[in-house]
Amino acid sequence: LGMRTRRLKTLILSGCQRITDASITSLARSSPSLRCLRLARCFRITDASVIRVAASSMHSLQTLSLTGCPLISVDAVSQLLTRCKSLHVLALDSCSQIPRSRVL
Repeated sequence: LGMRTRRLKTLILSGCQRITDASITSLARSSPSLRCLRLARCFRITDASVIRVAASSMHSLQTLSLTGCPLISVDAVSQLLTRCKSLHVLALDSCSQIPRSRVL
């Protein structure tokens, strides 16, 4: 991925069931300008990916979709919300580790 993604603003990987934390970590590290990331139904994505995205894109990220990602927990979402002050849209539908009572 490297330098080619430094200007990347939007990436839609929804439904890419083979995408892993290693891929998302590499992407996040090389894409500090990312504004929109859609990872819906990426079943292998864990908290590690969310935390890395939050650390790398904390000033630019506005939209993140994690719908149907069963390995995402409340802890990762809390870190995301703490770090990403520009985040306006966060989709968490069908995230089995996040109780509906915790989603606003």
